[in-house]
Amino acid sequence: MKQKKYSSGDSQFRAWIQAIVIITVLFGVFTASSRTATKLEATKTATARTESATDIQDSYENIDKTNIQDGIITINYMILDNLRYKVMIKKDNSSQFYDLTLTGNKNYPLQMGSGDYMVWVLRQKVDDKFSVVYKETVKATIKDSKKVYLQSIGEVNWNENMEVIQKAKELTIDCKTDEAKVDAIYKYVAKSIKYDSAKEKLVPTMSFYITDIEETFETGKGICYDYSSIFASMLRSVGVPTKMVKGYSKIGKVSNLHAWNEVYVNGQWKVVDPTYGASFGLSVVRYENPSNFTKTQEL
Repeated sequence: MKQKKYSSGDSQFRAWIQAIVIITVLFGVFTASSRTATKLEATKTATARTESATDIQDSYENIDKTNIQDGIITINYMILDNLRYKVMIKKDNSSQFYDLTLTGNKNYPLQMGSGDYMVWVLRQKVDDKFSVVYKETVKATIKDSKKVYLQSIGEVNWNENMEVIQKAKELTIDCKTDEAKVDAIYKYVAKSIKYDSAKEKLVPTMSFYITDIEETFETGKGICYDYSSIFASMLRSVGVPTKMVKGYSKIGKVSNLHAWNEVYVNGQWKVVDPTYGASFGLSVVRYENPSNFTKTQEL
């Protein structure tokens, strides 16, 4: 067989083809390397962002125990979504649940005396089911169990700068006893706050309800939760241990969840219901029979 001879033109053509192939291969390698480098850089950036966000989140996941001797802890938890959050505080076989909000008061009471408390932050998953997103055990040594009922917490939220708190001090400036303070503030709340029937109808449609004593004071209207909260806040601010209590009452045949108060006077806890005081137009504090009330929660 005769061997085929190539002209100089054929040789140049083959050289061009080989050059094109080499350039194509090198370009592919360069492109792949660039893509890999870009992906690695993006991964590093994403990781850094995640770590940064985690660091920020972690810095806001803690329990401040500064006032634990007074029966109060402050829960710092950064809420990054629109889900509902709760706090569960457990000691021995008793548990209390509270709402955790983005902007609300983050103080929570330790109402079960000295000892070890388990504290959980819970995030809503589906309907009324929640998952644990943070937990911690705290040890409390509480010398006076009544002190917790002098503090500002989520639903009894007050501070010295509020106008309503200044009003409480004005009303009690000449009072010589705690019982006199209770009477003065009871009469003021019963006379100044009107029952808000329109709000009462709206509350069942809300996922949860947080009272605002400044709003109650300014509008002069509220429902039982508002009466109980403003009454407790005003009395706590002038040194009278006061509970906000939720549950059910036999008085007036109220079937819905109700709120009232207990005040510590003359060495004992006494039941007071400022909502009924307003409804009945009472001009003097009336202490109720505890047997007419069934508690579900104390705050």
